[in-house]
Amino acid sequence: MPRKIFFLVIALAAPFSWGADLFSNPNKLCKSLSQVSLPTSGWKPSKAFPSEWLCLSQMKPFGKVGSNGMENNIAFYVNGTNQEYANDIRIKININNPREKSQAFSSLTKATELLFKTYSVAMPNGLIEALKSNTPGTWQAPWGKAELVFEPGRIESFKVVLTNREYLQRKEKLITESVSDFERCKGVVAKAAGYSEALVNGDGEPVQESSYKSFLLKGKGKDLFFCEVHKNNKYKIKAALNGKFPFRYIAEGSL
Repeated sequence: MPRKIFFLVIALAAPFSWGADLFSNPNKLCKSLSQVSLPTSGWKPSKAFPSEWLCLSQMKPFGKVGSNGMENNIAFYVNGTNQEYANDIRIKININNPREKSQAFSSLTKATELLFKTYSVAMPNGLIEALKSNTPGTWQAPWGKAELVFEPGRIESFKVVLTNREYLQRKEKLITESVSDFERCKGVVAKAAGYSEALVNGDGEPVQESSYKSFLLKGKGKDLFFCEVHKNNKYKIKAALNGKFPFRYIAEGSL
């Protein structure tokens, strides 16, 4: 009898542990789509954003050239804030040739199916149907959240986004605890940049460093900022104006 109970517990728990494996081995994850020609250079610290880790593939073109002189393409990204696990996974298609939209979605579906198959995790039924119908949506899963996101613009882009449940929980908690600092950061960043606070936005999630926390904020155009909140209500702001890296300190003071 005890043996039967033991196997029952393992069977019930397995989907949750499998789901966690989607994110708990970034080095393996970064190699998971090499079979569909989406290799990456491996899980490494980000050069652009302090305290972040990532891997990304090059954009893989396929099919015939569209009216803008480019083929459809697909790319693969993994992001995180820790060496030991990933926060989210993204597979994205850019549809430069609308006549081959079905082929683009076929490539997106194939890459997504391979990722789930590699980890023996079942794809959410909603995501399967969304990829068939090219319809954006969001679905909850034991391991976190799955999304098919549409990005309108000069060309159509769609991406599958898979987000770690533990990361979502941590993010919600940190955002709630840091609302006041985030709002004050928006004000000092706008002042330092010399434009309206209405043009400054971010998700409010703090990045915890050894002696301070910081918020990533987007401003006008391609302006990016990190607002550091130090002890005694001191702040420092570093910026990559017009998207030009590296970040450089532009202001400091008291909140």
